[in-house]
Amino acid sequence: GSALQFAAPELCADREIVLAAVKQDGWALRYASPELRADPEIVVAAVQQNYEALEYIDPSLRKNKTFLDKLFLNIDDLSFQSPEFFKKCKIHITKSDLKHHQISALERMAQRGDVEKFATYPRHFKETWGDPERLFDGDMPRTLEKIKAVDQTEITPSTHQLQI
Repeated sequence: GSALQFAAPELCADREIVLAAVKQDGWALRYASPELRADPEIVVAAVQQNYEALEYIDPSLRKNKTFLDKLFLNIDDLSFQSPEFFKKCKIHITKSDLKHHQISALERMAQRGDVEKFATYPRHFKETWGDPERLFDGDMPRTLEKIKAVDQTEITPSTHQLQI
């Protein structure tokens, strides 16, 4: 993956080579040709490997709400990044949309029985969910209901578009 940094320009524009590179190291996306940084399959592979590769995606994808929603649906870790991270990546996301993605990710974690992630991520967001010790009781479905009840109006996805 990191060898792409030293690759010839024609290799950085080769779709198969770049796809293989970003699957090993998501950061390799920064060395891909501009056309490949706009390729949804390559971007998904890069961000799945390392969500911080989001910083290097093409501006057209940064503005594409459908594409970004797909990323959030497939990469639970992305939902729990700070607003500063999204700002650094030049992606505008409303607090309401982020909260919606977080709850969706927690629901998927509960369905998978991923207790470790389920208990870890929301604890970083005391400002969003309130006192985490009050919400978490070891029962994922009950905890989800408590989280949803924190502010019912805030968990509905907004109609605002994601934009730079």
